[in-house]
Amino acid sequence: MSGRLRFLRLLAGIRSAGGEKAAFGGVVAALKEVVDGHHYSAFYGRVGLPCVDVFLPGEGWLGVDSELANLISRHHHEHPFCRDFFFSDRPVAYLRSQMMPDADWHRTAMYRNVDRDYGIVDMIGLYYPMPTGQFGAVFCGAKRHFTAAEFSAVKDFNAVVVPLLEQVPEYPPRLHSDEAVAGGLTLREAEVMDWVAKGKSNGEIAIILGISQHTVRKHLEHILTKLGAENRTTAAVAWKNHA
Repeated sequence: MSGRLRFLRLLAGIRSAGGEKAAFGGVVAALKEVVDGHHYSAFYGRVGLPCVDVFLPGEGWLGVDSELANLISRHHHEHPFCRDFFFSDRPVAYLRSQMMPDADWHRTAMYRNVDRDYGIVDMIGLYYPMPTGQFGAVFCGAKRHFTAAEFSAVKDFNAVVVPLLEQVPEYPPRLHSDEAVAGGLTLREAEVMDWVAKGKSNGEIAIILGISQHTVRKHLEHILTKLGAENRTTAAVAWKNHA
């Protein structure tokens, strides 16, 4: 398969992905065809929540409780990308070396605890606020500084990706089922309840499942009715007893 055809298929896969998190994994794969780097990743979360999920090629989504996700959650506020895009309501591309001098960057805990271990000298970041209220951020780190031409190519790529992401559905198809599977709950409700029983907040569940907090709340309303529970605590007890 030619490189051009492979790239076009990767772009098509972004639009047809089963949910936002799958789409961001597809953006990472396509970005690898655009710019050469040494470390690619994606984050998925919600502005204002102290957690993210992290995607690495070949490993998938690591989970909000993974070591890398926890490191990033603790130190991301020092990154110049985050200082800007957390206040942005539009997709945008960033180049770290244009935003902060190397000497200043090397003094941050984010560099010392994350980027330095990967040997990252410079990083390109792409930020995408989504209709669900979540955000996705896709990164390419390199053991060198990126050129102006490379960053220009990524910005062109970003302009193509944005309308594709706007067509991505919220629900992963395999879990968008009304069939009752356990305790009268649907597939999605059962998955939400599994995370409630593990003590996760609505915001964390939204990040883990790649859906909006509003959708999580609606599922919980249905769950409480079906389980005859007064609140999430009694629902969790009922669910654990059922399991």
